[in-house]
Amino acid sequence: MIQQNIGLAVILNLAALGLATTVELHPLAATVVYNGSAIAAGLNGLRPLMHQDPPRNLAHSEELNESNH
Repeated sequence: MIQQNIGLAVILNLAALGLATTVELHPLAATVVYNGSAIAAGLNGLRPLMHQDPPRNLAHSEELNESNH
């Protein structure tokens, strides 16, 4: 995940740098790209927290435990 975030930020910033040197990217657009890559990396880092396991049915699991004993 860390490598994904670094790659994401580096690729977007290198693309913005390339555009800035060839097409004269406006400083405001460069700021948007820079901050956008930071936000994208941050959201990518939150991805494991967004995954939620389905709720477990405690009554059903107790029945399984009783039937196994």
